[in-house]
Amino acid sequence: AAGGGSPADVPSPAAAPAAAALAGRWSAAEAAAAGVLGALLHRGAPLSEPLVARTVLAAARPEQVVVLSSSMPVRDVEWYGAPRLAPPAVLANRGANGIDGVVSTAMGVALTGRPVVALVGDLAFLHDLTAWVRPAGVTEPDCTVVVVDNGGGGIFSFLPQVDALDAATFTALFATPQAVDVPVVARGLGVAVTEVDGAADLAELVAGTGTGDGSGLRVLVARVPGHDANVRTHQEVHAAVASAVAAALGR
Repeated sequence: AAGGGSPADVPSPAAAPAAAALAGRWSAAEAAAAGVLGALLHRGAPLSEPLVARTVLAAARPEQVVVLSSSMPVRDVEWYGAPRLAPPAVLANRGANGIDGVVSTAMGVALTGRPVVALVGDLAFLHDLTAWVRPAGVTEPDCTVVVVDNGGGGIFSFLPQVDALDAATFTALFATPQAVDVPVVARGLGVAVTEVDGAADLAELVAGTGTGDGSGLRVLVARVPGHDANVRTHQEVHAAVASAVAAALGR
């Protein structure tokens, strides 16, 4: 066949109605999910992990590079980010242990000359504090790090461990609660810090930072509810999306 294809690559006319029906069901499900996310995660809603992720992806300028941490940020952007025209490039780095080296990765990307917006949790921020120790007299990369300050990671609350262990053991081994004051730590390392408690302000700061002129490093601390409240928010949004999709599919 022309172009190196084979007859098997060409859909048969008999398959066209079924394909169209399937595409219609996918479109209906997508529209239902998008409607729920838009209603729950608008910029006037209380700040939460899903809303932070959605806001960062929507606000980043096309010339910026978005660097995502492992655990919840990369999942939240995949789950809750809205499609957009001319999106920024999005990168992620797993690291040796999942969340280590993410800030260093973001700074390394920024050293290429592209302005960077990184989205990390407070644990990933704390696991890479030495990234903020810079030689004197060296031009700082143009890098903004958004830290979701939720008192510890929450990824394992969605995995089987939470049901397999008693609460005390799960908290000690997997919930990893912490009470470090992220702004104090960042300022102690000489980093400019802005604390944010609303999505509209976060969007303005993300879009306004990083002009590509070597304007330096900065941290935006997103003040979201603690671990338990964030887990409930994720579960509520997931349930609402699933319900809307089921209804759109007639289930």
